[in-house]
Amino acid sequence: MGVDLVGACIFCASILLSPGFAPDRGITAELVGSYSTVQRKTDLLGGASDLANVTPKFVLAGIRGARPAEEDLGAGTPAREWRIRLALGPSHDEQAQKPEPPGGVTSSQGTGRYENAAVLYRLPVGRRDSLEAAYTHRGERSTDGVDLGQATYVLSEQRLLTVERDDWAIGWRHRWRGLEVALAWRYSFTAAQNFTALSSSDYDGRLAGGTADVRYRSGRWTLEAYGEALGGHATGTERFAPDFGVHDNRATARFTSAAFEATYSTPSVDLRVSYAYDRNRLPFVAFGVLGAETDAFDSGFRARSRVALNTAGLDVRARAAEGLRVALLLRATLGNETVTLSDSRGVLPDRILRVRWAESPRNRGSFGIGETPAFVVGFGVELAVGRPGR
Repeated sequence: MGVDLVGACIFCASILLSPGFAPDRGITAELVGSYSTVQRKTDLLGGASDLANVTPKFVLAGIRGARPAEEDLGAGTPAREWRIRLALGPSHDEQAQKPEPPGGVTSSQGTGRYENAAVLYRLPVGRRDSLEAAYTHRGERSTDGVDLGQATYVLSEQRLLTVERDDWAIGWRHRWRGLEVALAWRYSFTAAQNFTALSSSDYDGRLAGGTADVRYRSGRWTLEAYGEALGGHATGTERFAPDFGVHDNRATARFTSAAFEATYSTPSVDLRVSYAYDRNRLPFVAFGVLGAETDAFDSGFRARSRVALNTAGLDVRARAAEGLRVALLLRATLGNETVTLSDSRGVLPDRILRVRWAESPRNRGSFGIGETPAFVVGFGVELAVGRPGR
């Protein structure tokens, strides 16, 4: 089990080839339900704050077949494995500026959906090695109602958002006693669209790179360190009122991340703590869009985003009965983002937004909560299907 497919963050790291908790031998089915949210916040002139959040509620179903490596080899990754997972969920978007400034921008009751899926296959090659391949799709589409100016509190325009990320990985894993190392080639395709009555942007990016994964097991402890680096370009077409002329753009895009996990296992309980650091660079914003960003896009500005995220996790899996396990999955993410808004016509100076991925205590009235990071809360079950295979 993991939270890659049941979290609101689409561009956060996804460890495609990691097994998570060591799976049982044979075929198992899983079912997970989760509640997740991402919040972005920036301070405006005059003491107002601009906040936006995206909140999906997922149901995930999956099935997996696994055959462990020889007992003295590796650190829990199966020698042979196949896995299919599908996670679907409605999402709710909301954005507000508090206290309401003159000419402010508000969007509420935005509705959307997530459609996430993952496939993994691991093939043994000899006694110590496995060839691995994985694919993951994460994406959200939403429609928001936007009020420009807050004069009449009626719909001023609709905003259509699409954000997608597809990842492929092909790797090789080698095992020693209690230790395994995996190297993989990684490719990521990203797409983002942001359409309103006054502006539109349509981007896609192609990034390639590599990943490294090291797992070590000693007694009841399993330690894992992971790193990835992907780079490339994203190209986009933008149009702005009043003439809606075409503006093409090509910019650098990067995903880099590092993660560490420590798992303590007993015959009845597995406990895992984790930490991940993400540093991403993208030439668009199409997720949890702030009112200040909406105003800038409708005025002919384009965005460049640099974000650094810190994520802590806690997972607990317990054996409830023979062939049945239950799990609690928790993640919390805090981060900082710098959004540079540039005039597409090259006339006006840049605008800089300092964005925090959390809601501050002094804005408690905005959504009725205090300092809250992006988070995932999930509950799941794993059920053995038939008798364990050889």
